[in-house]
Formats: sequence, structure tokens, C-alpha cells
Amino acid sequence: MASALGAATSFRNIRFYLFRFYLFRFYLFRFYLFRFYLFRFYLFRFYLFRFYLFRLYLLRICLFRIDSGRTGFLCLVFFYPLSKKPFNIVY
Repeated sequence: MASALGAATSFRNIRFYLFRFYLFRFYLFRFYLFRFYLFRFYLFRFYLFRFYLFRLYLLRICLFRIDSGRTGFLCLVFFYPLSKKPFNIVY
């Protein structure tokens, strides 16, 4: 009787730990999914910041060409607003 009771409790413990690992597996999956979404978000912000630096580079070209008359003025009109940071993105 005692050996049967010990086998039943050990089987119950094994079942309990398997169930805990089963739940923990979903927790790990959710955590890695969250890390992937964070990585995608920061990658998107990095590309936005690279685009902002590229617009600054275009503005520098336009400011060097500002003395060439109409072309420099049009470059300044079209590219100077693009060189401003968007107010809804926190860098």
C-alpha cells in the first residue's frame, strides 16, 4: 500500500512539473514574440532616422547650390521642409 501511494504521488509530481513546463513553454514563446516585435519597431525607427539624415544631406547640397539662381531656390523650397524632424516620432 505504501509503495503504491509513493508511486501515485511521484506520478502526480511528474505530471505537475510537466504541466508547469507546458505553461512555461507558452510564456517563452510569447516572450520571444514580444522581443521580435520590439526589434521590428526599433529597426523601423532606425530606418526613419536614416531617412532623416539623408534629407539633411540633400539639404546640404541644396544650400551649396543656393547661389545658382532658380534651381537652388526650388531645391530649398522643396527640401527644407523635408529636413525637419516629424513631431510625432521620438528619436
